[in-house]
Amino acid sequence: MKLDDDERFNFITQALREVVPSFERIGIATVNNATTSDPNDFDSSSVNAGPSYVLNFDFANAKGVAASAAGDGTLLTLGILASLATVKGPRLLLLDEIERGLHPRALGQLVKQLRGLQVADPTLQIVATSHSPYLVDHFSAEEVILTDTAPDGSRAAPLSSHPDWAQWKDEMAPGEFWTSVGEDWIKQLPPAVPK
Repeated sequence: MKLDDDERFNFITQALREVVPSFERIGIATVNNATTSDPNDFDSSSVNAGPSYVLNFDFANAKGVAASAAGDGTLLTLGILASLATVKGPRLLLLDEIERGLHPRALGQLVKQLRGLQVADPTLQIVATSHSPYLVDHFSAEEVILTDTAPDGSRAAPLSSHPDWAQWKDEMAPGEFWTSVGEDWIKQLPPAVPK
């Protein structure tokens, strides 16, 4: 993308900068496949393969950080943004534990970037799982679907359907409310009837 579409690449790096404020730029380094610093990593099939390209990152206080040494949150965010910014991006994105590796403040910026991408492409659906009340605070209670299991099957319900949500919605953020009520109440719901 960096070599073929600077505009799209610049969009991704700016969006990444919003989520990871210390990030400055992505560089591309050329490495010779025939060389390795660890003899155990040597792959004889790559000797004549020519150069490879690897990503490195410049952060505010660390330059030339290899992608393999970058934080999980930075790499996860870059992967999400890059996959969504491709010309024929996915129509459905499933993300497990979306908060993984991100600072709680960065979660709001990631949600903002994803919402912006959905505005640009209203057909894009994003489904994410999380155990982070900090992340949940960036969604409405109607958008947060909780799940639990009961002896006769699984249950799912929006956080807003909790019997006490109407009473507490002006006093508590969705993540705070979820932390206080948990999911046990979902077991009391009737099982879903297939249509």
